[in-house]
Amino acid sequence: MPTTKKILIGTVVFLLFYSIAGFYILPAAIRPVLEKKLSQALKRTVIIEDIDTNPYTLSARIKWLRVKDLAGNEIFSSFDELYVNLQASSALKRALILKEIRLEMPYVRIIHEETGQFNFSDLMQPSTSPEAADKEPVHFYLGNIQVTGGRIDLIDAPMNTNHQIEEIQVRLPFLSNIGLHAGVFVQPYLGAVINGTRAAIKGQTKPFHDSLETVFTINLTGIDIPYYMGYLPQEVQIRVPSGSLDLSAEVSYAQRTDRTPSLKCSGSIELSDLKITDAKDLDILDIARARIDIAQSRVLEKEIHVSDIDLASPEVTLRRGNKGEINVASIVEEKPQQPDIPEQDTEKTPLILRIDRIGMKDGIVTFTDESAAEPVSLTLDNIRFSLKDFSSAGDKPGTAETALRINRKGSVSAKATFETSPLSCEALIRMDGLEPSWVQPYFTDQIRIMITKGSALADGTLTLRRDTGNQVQIGFKGTAALNDFASVDKENTDEFISWKNLSFTGMDMGFSPVRIAVEEIALDDLSAHIIVDPEGDLNLNTVFKKPQEKEPAPEKEGSSGSEDIQIEKVALRNATVSFIDRHIDPYFSTELANINGSVTGLTSMGRKPASVEVSGTLDKASPLEIKGTVDPLADDLFADLHTSFRDIDLSPASPYAGRYIGSTIQKGKLSLDLTYFIQDRHLDSKNEVFIDQLTFGEGVDSPDALDLPVEFAVSLLKDPGGRISLDLPVTGRTDDPEFSVGKVVFQILTNIVKKAATSPFSLLSSLYPGAENLSYVEFDHGISKIASSEQEKFDLLIQILRDKPTITLEITGYADRETDRSGLVQYFFEKKLKSRKLMGLIRKGQSAVSVDEVVIAADEYEEYLRLAYKAETFDKPKNALGLDASIPAQQMEMLMKGHIQVTENDLRLLASQRAQQVKNYLIQSQQINPDRIFLVEAASPLAPESIDGVSGSRAALSLE
Repeated sequence: MPTTKKILIGTVVFLLFYSIAGFYILPAAIRPVLEKKLSQALKRTVIIEDIDTNPYTLSARIKWLRVKDLAGNEIFSSFDELYVNLQASSALKRALILKEIRLEMPYVRIIHEETGQFNFSDLMQPSTSPEAADKEPVHFYLGNIQVTGGRIDLIDAPMNTNHQIEEIQVRLPFLSNIGLHAGVFVQPYLGAVINGTRAAIKGQTKPFHDSLETVFTINLTGIDIPYYMGYLPQEVQIRVPSGSLDLSAEVSYAQRTDRTPSLKCSGSIELSDLKITDAKDLDILDIARARIDIAQSRVLEKEIHVSDIDLASPEVTLRRGNKGEINVASIVEEKPQQPDIPEQDTEKTPLILRIDRIGMKDGIVTFTDESAAEPVSLTLDNIRFSLKDFSSAGDKPGTAETALRINRKGSVSAKATFETSPLSCEALIRMDGLEPSWVQPYFTDQIRIMITKGSALADGTLTLRRDTGNQVQIGFKGTAALNDFASVDKENTDEFISWKNLSFTGMDMGFSPVRIAVEEIALDDLSAHIIVDPEGDLNLNTVFKKPQEKEPAPEKEGSSGSEDIQIEKVALRNATVSFIDRHIDPYFSTELANINGSVTGLTSMGRKPASVEVSGTLDKASPLEIKGTVDPLADDLFADLHTSFRDIDLSPASPYAGRYIGSTIQKGKLSLDLTYFIQDRHLDSKNEVFIDQLTFGEGVDSPDALDLPVEFAVSLLKDPGGRISLDLPVTGRTDDPEFSVGKVVFQILTNIVKKAATSPFSLLSSLYPGAENLSYVEFDHGISKIASSEQEKFDLLIQILRDKPTITLEITGYADRETDRSGLVQYFFEKKLKSRKLMGLIRKGQSAVSVDEVVIAADEYEEYLRLAYKAETFDKPKNALGLDASIPAQQMEMLMKGHIQVTENDLRLLASQRAQQVKNYLIQSQQINPDRIFLVEAASPLAPESIDGVSGSRAALSLE
């Protein structure tokens, strides 16, 4: 009994001591030691208000722990209570076994300093104490872990931002690396309010099992996006005035020894009232609601599966500044270019993205461009878009469909099926009501017109494919049109060009390689206005800017450069082209109307030339017709065209005639018959010109008038019926940059007019064969009488003067000093002999005739020579008796001729008589009015110009 009593008393004493030590002595002893040790470890003052222990439950409470910051002024960290309940089995199992861990009202104050350091950075220094590499890990079991009422304050000085994480709740049923416990899922829970946003994370994990199986469910609601925009990289220049984010996700991870690690995720992201602006607070993006649902995706395998993307009322604003900068592109500032790093030959696994569906409705895109000559503004609204079954792996085809409105007038819709590997797409596209005027500032520098109206449409199938050579092939089949088009010359606001319909039907076009096939290109009711302004500038030159010459681009390797172009028909219906010249006074205008025509069978394949047929009417009276064949798509142009233009009234062209010819046109008609043949860059053309009854009117005093006898040339060229026919052939090389048909024809016409002035009879040779010989009438030396050999010329000359009543004739006589001087000596000698005979005839009572008409026969010659010699008064040879000696006839002739004197006046008179003889001959025909014949005194009548084959003893004829 005493022993029992002692045991009982000892037990009571032990329990009493155990209780006193456990409840009172141990807490009092632990508190200062723990404060000291923690202060040393944390290098900060640690204050513990109270510690409670329970030796019977093996539990402890640390109350009101405070950790000062390094300066000792503020609280760095604290908690109200930490409760720990140790299991007695820890000693038996040689492991740390805690039945419960509970932390109440923990608090941490984190400061991110301007230097980039944190107020706890010193605690993050690596430990210098050596640890055994083979040290066995501590086994533990931590059960019923709880954190309640936690709070974290984050002061971010560089960003001038504070963050609060409040109402932190953590629940963890257990955490253990002991035996079977390591293979049991732990189901943690973390809840908090982050800057006013409720966040919750739930899951299950095996953190100490070989598989590391982990599944977390994350829910974040109402994240205020603008609050976190300060953490974007500095080079991202955007602002987010509003927007909230909801995130719901499930993430699972597993790592097994027999397979690669697996990371899977799924969930949804929802954006509300998101607004993004640039650095100048100008709108970029505004989304009322956007939701992205992510199906289970295998992240480590780079397989992302998006089940649904839904966008509601997105508004995108795109702007291009006057310097070409785009607001979206300027969001991210350009970084200095880094040196190129050679890529390593490592095999990369491509990302596989699958999207089951994308849906968008009520979208709006606004685009403004201030970099063009004039601002461009486009608004795309009512945008609807849907996509299904997109896969970057190309394992199944996808579909897409969209519709939108442009500037509240035009519409675009498309429906497509596509595959990504290999890339292919086939889309049904329809566009209607698109107005070219919306984008005309982009081409106004090249084509200076103002489009006043016009509507474009297209309807067809667009295809896109990537071939085995990695070339992208694009094709389009369908129709296109530009209707009700009208424009004015931007320089002068004159009407320029318009049409009712321009249509392309049966189109089959492709690129890489180029392929163009069109059944018909039709242009209806074209109206074109060609205008010369008062300064002499042609609107075609001011409207179309001349392109700068560029070096030809080198042909791409592997490209044949060939293009397959086939256009079955080009049709022009009811076209009108008007021309107004305001540079001329008075103004000139004309109109080519009712133009209808076609070009059939255009092809670049070299099969056969296309057929051309065009007709029209000038000023509702003069018909135009063009027929033939042409091959403009061949490497070398081929053309065989015949153009007929009939009965063009010339009187409206009086302003040009007055300015450049010096006379108006009273009447006249022009017809053209042109034939052009081009092959192998050689042109052979015939230009047949027919002018009927061209009559000039009043003279015009014009400083621009050509110094050429145009009216005179016209008078010469007219036939008796008042018609002029000219054949102007032109040949040349089309690849000669100096060659121009117009220049050649103008030069031919100029030469004709010059020829009228210098050699009018040669000009008439085409109408009057032999007329080229009428420029001169040749005479025998010393004679003014017209030789019988020359008289036949006068019949043709009389015919010409009779056929051309407005032409006058000028006659100029000439005498040659040498030949005509000897001729006159002979003439005067013969005249002396004829005078002797004439006197004898008169004495016999015969009728008197002129001396020149007297004929001396051969047997009479010596008789009359002696009589004439006897009558001479010069000193004659004497005989011995002093009388005139009898000398031979030859010596008498020589002496007589030697004493005949021919003066300059005699020669001038001879020249004048020759001209008068020609005039008399023409007058005596009684077919020519004497008023049309003029005698002209030559400046040097005794020094005629030397002309091959023409005697100086002549009379020159000239027409005026």
